Amino acid sequence: MTSEGQVKRNRQILLAVSAVIGSCVLVVVFVVGMWAWATWGEDPYRDDQTSPEETAEAAEVLQQRVSAEERSEQVVEISKALQEAASAVSPATQWTVRDIHEPPRQCVAPFDRTYGHLGRLTYSTSQSPIPEQLWPQYYDRIRALIAPLGLETEFKDHTVRSAKYPEVPAITVIDRADGTRISVYNSAATAYKAAGTTISANIGCHLPANKYSSPIR
Repeated sequence: MTSEGQVKRNRQILLAVSAVIGSCVLVVVFVVGMWAWATWGEDPYRDDQTSPEETAEAAEVLQQRVSAEERSEQVVEISKALQEAASAVSPATQWTVRDIHEPPRQCVAPFDRTYGHLGRLTYSTSQSPIPEQLWPQYYDRIRALIAPLGLETEFKDHTVRSAKYPEVPAITVIDRADGTRISVYNSAATAYKAAGTTISANIGCHLPANKYSSPIR
């Protein structure tokens, strides 16, 4: 190959390498830009976006609450007490303790721009439902149970029936301070599973323990 041909070939290789490097740089810039926009960007077309001032106030509220980890432990203990109360009313009801935490979800406004998250827990399920005629006794036990728990916040019970299955009883223990809801409900039999009783919880917005010093996204 002549020296002129070699120079031409080297130039082509250099151009090809430059094109590849340029493409990689563009991809990196695009990814970093999208990440920065998602993390810090303001959307001027969203009227409902939480303002920096509202976010700062929301972060202070979360910093006054216990951590998400501690709150989960509290909810597990309450769920355990609810199961024990159910067993006292209906000894024949056999329980399977699951204590399964689902992946956390981001909190809604005004906490949506903080690191606070919502939790969900399925504590236990029964192999047979609590008989409906025993639920009035169970309601009374729950009301007596939640008063002396001595937790950080006061739980209040709210007797409800499922909108989907109005014929089966249910009770929900609510903490209105953070939105935590612990539910005990009978589920009707379906083609896929037998009837039973479930204890589950939606845990209110709390900061993870490692985010107290920097609660805002």
